[in-house]
Amino acid sequence: MKVYNDAIFDHMVHDSLPQSQMNSLAQSSYATDRVSTAKSSFSKSSSKITTVPIKVAQEKRAKKFEKFWKEQKDINRENERKKRDKIIKDKMKKEQKFNEMYHTLKQGRQLADEMEKMLNINDMNVDRKKTQQYQSWNDNVYNTIQDGIKSHLDSTDRKALNQRKREEYQQFLDAMNQKGAIFRDIIIESDYDPLVSNKNSITYKTQRIEDPTKRVLQKGEEEAKMIHPGRSLGKQAMCRDTFDTTQWATGKVEASPHGHFTKMFRSDGPALKGNPTQKSRVVFDQFNFPKGKEAVDCELPKGKKMDF
Repeated sequence: MKVYNDAIFDHMVHDSLPQSQMNSLAQSSYATDRVSTAKSSFSKSSSKITTVPIKVAQEKRAKKFEKFWKEQKDINRENERKKRDKIIKDKMKKEQKFNEMYHTLKQGRQLADEMEKMLNINDMNVDRKKTQQYQSWNDNVYNTIQDGIKSHLDSTDRKALNQRKREEYQQFLDAMNQKGAIFRDIIIESDYDPLVSNKNSITYKTQRIEDPTKRVLQKGEEEAKMIHPGRSLGKQAMCRDTFDTTQWATGKVEASPHGHFTKMFRSDGPALKGNPTQKSRVVFDQFNFPKGKEAVDCELPKGKKMDF
């Protein structure tokens, strides 16, 4: 049984017990008091003994705590230093990457500047060539023809020119008064020729002119003359040789090499007998040709069947 208040407990016991038991209890309480006194004296002496190790333990605990706190401070300080170093390192990496990218950009800009410079030089060369070509054409072609036309105009009598113009205009008025209307697409030269004034236009014939726009053609002619000296080459065709359209008429084409070749390789000729690969089944008649569903199916057959 656990007692929390000794005084109340003793009073309760003293009231409930008889006198004989009270005397024995008094004797036992005396012994108990002595025992308790001895115990208290022993506990005091033992407390004096145990206080020394407690202080040592507290001092050790305080030293351990101080050491732990110091280590934690060192660890925190080291972590902060690592963080700063990492921030600085990352910043340096970003700066290095930016410098590399900027250097690449500068190289690209440098390449673009060089290309622009080359293009400008090329444009300048093209403009210079065009200027030289125009100057050469103006001196060798235009001025030569203009001088010839000018000399012809200077030698023309102005009075005779005005008289001719008035006569041509009078002819036009007479024709209008007689017919009422004149059409340019129907010209009857016996009645009135509106193009008679063109016959009196100024013409100027030139000799060989060094035309810069025809330099390639003239150079080709010069090289051909060097290969075939003394031969008159005349005008060279600017395209491949083709069959003249004036020879397409019936009666002419049969006498040409094309007609003889066609006659040799006609569908009923001896050269195609027994050779079906050289026969043609294409109908060239625009009026009589196969019609109907069979002809369409033969020309445009159905596709292959597909299962989905």
